[in-house]
Amino acid sequence: CSEDAVLQTLSDYGLTLASPNRQHRSLTVTRLRLRGTKTGDIEPGEFDRTFVFPFGVTVISAGNLRGKTTILEILTLAIRGIPRDLQSDVLSWLAAVSVDMHLNGQPVGLRLRFNNSHITEAKILTGPKDQLQLSDDIVASDVTEIARAESDDEWAETIGTFMMTQLGLDTIHVFNK
Repeated sequence: CSEDAVLQTLSDYGLTLASPNRQHRSLTVTRLRLRGTKTGDIEPGEFDRTFVFPFGVTVISAGNLRGKTTILEILTLAIRGIPRDLQSDVLSWLAAVSVDMHLNGQPVGLRLRFNNSHITEAKILTGPKDQLQLSDDIVASDVTEIARAESDDEWAETIGTFMMTQLGLDTIHVFNK
């Protein structure tokens, strides 16, 4: 149908044709560092592992029970504040998690410390990429601490608000009966 017919139909129903001002949103994880002590039968002991994610597509490939899902769940915990389905024993192994990312083109670092499966300290940092990588334990001089939390609930609230604001998203209230 013609453009006039579409505009008339929209008008008849009280609808306006809006051209939203679309905001560019991007989140790219560049580095994940995990530290702690693994218990159990498969490769127990201390670990300090860094994963670097180059620009482009990253494939994580390994056999069963080798941590592929754990990597995604820990990233979810850091970025979202709440893990989707992180196994409780895996959470108990963690001492520290560092995530570096670019959020809308800006370098951002997330630093989480754990004790007994709970977040005891968490920070949102920003600064030059190379300085963020040096700020896993002590914040480097050119890095700025944007926010801090000291519990699981406080981190969920802090990172949730930060990400929603930075990505320009509005909260969607959902009702489930």
